[in-house]
Amino acid sequence: MTSPSVSHGSALRDVADNTPQTIGESLPTWDLADLFPTARLQDVAVALERIRQHAECFADTHKGRVASLTPEQLTRAVEAYERLEEAVARLSAFAELTFSAQSDEPNAGQLLQFVTEEGVSITNKLLFFTLEINRVDESSLAGWQKNAAVRKWQPWLRDLRVFREHQLEDDLEELFSEKDVVDRGWARLFDQTLAALRVSLPRQELTLSSALSRLSDARRQVRQETAAALSQALVTIRPTASLILNTLAKSRSIADKWRRYDKPVSHRNLSNMVEDAVVDALVAAVTTAYPRLSHRYYDLKARWLGLQRLQHWDRNAPLADERERYVPWKDAVSHVTASYERFSPGLGATVRAFLAQPWIDAALRPGKASGAFSHPTVPSVHPYILMNYHGRPRDVMTLAHEVGHAIHQTLSAKQGYLLSSTPLILAETASVFGEMLTFRAWLDKEQDPRRRRHLLAAKIEDALNTVVRQIAFYQ
Repeated sequence: MTSPSVSHGSALRDVADNTPQTIGESLPTWDLADLFPTARLQDVAVALERIRQHAECFADTHKGRVASLTPEQLTRAVEAYERLEEAVARLSAFAELTFSAQSDEPNAGQLLQFVTEEGVSITNKLLFFTLEINRVDESSLAGWQKNAAVRKWQPWLRDLRVFREHQLEDDLEELFSEKDVVDRGWARLFDQTLAALRVSLPRQELTLSSALSRLSDARRQVRQETAAALSQALVTIRPTASLILNTLAKSRSIADKWRRYDKPVSHRNLSNMVEDAVVDALVAAVTTAYPRLSHRYYDLKARWLGLQRLQHWDRNAPLADERERYVPWKDAVSHVTASYERFSPGLGATVRAFLAQPWIDAALRPGKASGAFSHPTVPSVHPYILMNYHGRPRDVMTLAHEVGHAIHQTLSAKQGYLLSSTPLILAETASVFGEMLTFRAWLDKEQDPRRRRHLLAAKIEDALNTVVRQIAFYQ
């Protein structure tokens, strides 16, 4: 297969002069019917009410009695709990994805808010179950785990008890759970604000996603013009964004104080199943390496671009002698699939099957969330990928990255809802691995030394963005 980065056929056009819209390329949109057949609020309400009734029955059966369950009874209870949690999560995923695809649609916002509120109301009825498990002493827990059926759930029980010392009384736990609806509302406002943001240029008005893509344009004037317009647009939302950030930071601070976390980052680290000391060591190591990593590279890049000093709009610029090509969607799909197949035919077959389905939304449109993600949804369905495809080589890498997440999520689904949950740092390992498979296949096919240099430069910049830039944000 010919790599889309090196083919010189007519399918590849300059990105600067072509977009999916201008060349008439049809990009895929997803079909969420596998999650739920309709976005009608009445139908969703009926489904949630049915789940609520089962949750109330579960609570009537087990509340206040968890510690006295036999291993066999505990196993059946965990299985029932898993089914209920997954049922709520399925509708939550449907509402979240619907909103991500069209946050400017009032009905999508209404659906998300309704499902969020009702979902929390239902899961609060189940909250007692994990709280009571965490109050069981170690000797009783060990007695449960002598049973083979209970041992299946050992990873979930282990991860649950990590938060044991930060657990509060039941009424406070319910309060914080309900308050989470408010925090999510602030996050939703932020998403809507970014989706509605327009960047005004002399001859056109761009969404945030399209404006950010132009910061990788080969023409410095285009990058500088776009960066200035983007800054002006962001100034208009500064009061709203500042209020959202400060409100959520204060909310997190209150929760951390009540739950007795040592640092603002401790809760996040514990959720990632990593100790504060490990993160501190990572930050120290990367910070110490700034001069020989990012500083050194950007000094080189400034010379390659013929500049004395890089401006922020030059950070992701292609090299001076690079003529960036537009990569059609079908070529991006073919290249990513072939890269996975080269590593493992079985893995490649899984990728091919996934990409053949309407499970990706790559189209560019107003109101859609910027960036990219792979949503695992629930094990009984399948992941969905959202991205904004502009036809740049970086977008091919984004597809490879998100496919890495999706395949990891697909392969872990057999573990079930409670056991397939993956800490963020492990999840990113899977996605970056997929991205590197694609990069290595791309690099190995390229024989032109100049083009190999461009590919290596782009990969170095991606690594700096992934590691160094994120550490800088953290600090």
